[in-house]
Amino acid sequence: MKRYKYYITLLNLLTAILLLVACHDYALPDGQSVAIAETSATSYLNLHIVSTSTSDTRSSAAEENAVYDGILCIFEGNSEAEAQLKSATVIDQLVNNPGNNTSVNITQQLAIGTHPYSGKRYVLALLNTTSTGFSVRNGMLCHHGAVLTGCTIDDIKAIKIDSVGSTAEHVGLFMANAPQSDGTIMPQLSASYLFDTPEAATAGRQLTINVERAAARVTVSDETTVLRAIFLNGKSNIHPSIHKMTWTLNNFQQKSYVVRHAPSPYMNWAMSVADTPLSFSASDFSLWPHRSHSNDELYIAENTNATETEVIVEVQLKDQNSMLMHHAFVFHPFGEYTENAFTDLYTSPEQYIEYLKWGLSPENKMAFGLENKDNADIFKNATIIVEGDGDVVITLHNYDFGAEDQARLTNLASFLSAYTTCFHDGKLYYTYKITHSISPDDSRNAVVRNNAYDLRLTDESIHHIGRNKP
Repeated sequence: MKRYKYYITLLNLLTAILLLVACHDYALPDGQSVAIAETSATSYLNLHIVSTSTSDTRSSAAEENAVYDGILCIFEGNSEAEAQLKSATVIDQLVNNPGNNTSVNITQQLAIGTHPYSGKRYVLALLNTTSTGFSVRNGMLCHHGAVLTGCTIDDIKAIKIDSVGSTAEHVGLFMANAPQSDGTIMPQLSASYLFDTPEAATAGRQLTINVERAAARVTVSDETTVLRAIFLNGKSNIHPSIHKMTWTLNNFQQKSYVVRHAPSPYMNWAMSVADTPLSFSASDFSLWPHRSHSNDELYIAENTNATETEVIVEVQLKDQNSMLMHHAFVFHPFGEYTENAFTDLYTSPEQYIEYLKWGLSPENKMAFGLENKDNADIFKNATIIVEGDGDVVITLHNYDFGAEDQARLTNLASFLSAYTTCFHDGKLYYTYKITHSISPDDSRNAVVRNNAYDLRLTDESIHHIGRNKP
């Protein structure tokens, strides 16, 4: 019996020694230390999350700061570049608790101990993750079910989220750590930030994480009522009036990278995300989303591809006629056609033919060998047919002309047809590049995350006739 008790006592002693060893580092003779595996003890962190709004990250509106959920990721390693993802936890106080403040203070429980750690820890915050594919399972960060434990920050940067989020659907705009002035992304989490109780954490040292939105805001403000630079039916004192404007973005993007790829505090250029573009054609053209009044805005993913950062504006005119013709060459000598040089619209084929009777230039007639013919005779029996895509077919015929002159009329008709357009239902389309300005001397066509882009259309904004459906 005594022997049995002895074994139990010895076992308890060994267990106590192992627990003591598991909670401390061994001191080596030369003063160095070796890390011992940690226990499952918890700690508390006083977390200060700030929504970044600086000269480099300029997008900031109240609804853009709303946060509906959050994930805190812990990395461990000798440096930020080498650190690997070890654990993730849901930020409890952010779940279904949206606010519009630019910062928030949270006391967050972590599944790591408060005792010293020989390596370095780093923290990454992911906010508004509902539509991104991220989740936390058993303390591990997952993306579409794939466990990301062991990933470095470069591995995380390569991930594309499914959506940058929305302010209208109560999911918030996705946010993640913003690059700092020294080029780092994740703040270091030392033992001095960890406390045994939530009360001690609340009163203790605060760890700040600066976050930024993966989305950019594009706003189109419609202040236009009349196209003053355009003349109606050849009269300089009559201008087309605007019924409404709608707009969309060329290459609307929903996907983005988790964090900014270029951490430079000066340039802040992100890498473009190559996704399926929004295509436009005469048969399936549709504006997404439909915008018909002032100060509408849309949130999109960053894109630095110059050909994919355009706002396309549809102008619906008030004029009651179903078509608007515009001439493209008549006042200009042969060879000097420029697409945006013309400012005359005609509300019917008859109005356009009347214009042709007096507007055809001598240079044009000479180019077709009709310099000895009157304009009235050239367009005596003119007809115009408008095809479904807006192409115009002009026919010229005069029975008093000989065969040679009639052939010249046919050539002129073909020429005028090629340079005349019909805008169905009084709709004109304009394209505007989105420009990101780094400095007064450095502007590029791009959309960069966490920035705001504002296109203001006024009566003086439009200087020429638009185009047909892109």
